[in-house]
Amino acid sequence: MQACGTNLQRGKEIALIDGDLLVFRAVSLAQRRIDYTPYGDEGVPFEDCVRTDTIDGPTAISYLQEAIKAATGPKEVAVVCLSDSRNWRREMFPAVYKANRTAEKPVGLNAARAYLRQNYTTFSIPTLEADDLIGILHTHPSLIGRSTIVSDDKDMATIPGRRRTLGNHRSAEVKFSDRRAAAYFHRFPTVVGDACDGYIGCRGVGETTAAKVLVGVVASAPESPEAWEAVVALFESKGQTRQNALDMARMAHILQWEDVCDGGDFKLWREAAEIEAPKGQHNEPVQ
Repeated sequence: MQACGTNLQRGKEIALIDGDLLVFRAVSLAQRRIDYTPYGDEGVPFEDCVRTDTIDGPTAISYLQEAIKAATGPKEVAVVCLSDSRNWRREMFPAVYKANRTAEKPVGLNAARAYLRQNYTTFSIPTLEADDLIGILHTHPSLIGRSTIVSDDKDMATIPGRRRTLGNHRSAEVKFSDRRAAAYFHRFPTVVGDACDGYIGCRGVGETTAAKVLVGVVASAPESPEAWEAVVALFESKGQTRQNALDMARMAHILQWEDVCDGGDFKLWREAAEIEAPKGQHNEPVQ
């Protein structure tokens, strides 16, 4: 895991690009459907009725090349982060995390990933999602202040630091999360859930109630025991448990450098009373 920070070009500005999003958009754009069934003959047997999906490779490659070029500033080096085929959240919470994603995937996903690995600087680590890789790299001590997250994923707001949307770097809106904002954006889906990722949060608590509670305690002292206890109290008020709250928080948390252990393993998100907040990291906007 140490190589994540040290193998990158020292002194260079880094664009940490969400490769999963790039790949999905590229192959979705390049999908083609071929129907082999001969029309006009009512005598065609069922076994000869064939329709298949294929992909226009040059279109997918062209999209990847243009998207990365547009998303990377003139002083930046593009680093594309890709999810592993295994997913630690799915393995830990198999009945919940992304269990709602049952739609058929477009063809060509693996081919697009292979193209990126062969032609660009990419990162992929066993069991980690692209979000985790981005979070770990972005908060690595050697990259703080010189890396920018490039993604349209709203969950990136939970990572302290600078981010912008995936598009032309000249027009993409740049946003910044300090540690307080990042903590708020983590606790919010912990409470209200995330329909896209399939976890429900605290049953019966909506966005308005969650915001009222979290703005007060999390905004003032995001990593304090009091802030976490306010989250737990919401769960317990609806007949759920502290463990339910902790499970949701772990699914919502994007890994950061402080979560990485010696040897490359990582720690699960812990309750606030156990957390020692890193000093001086992303407390003020980076100019």
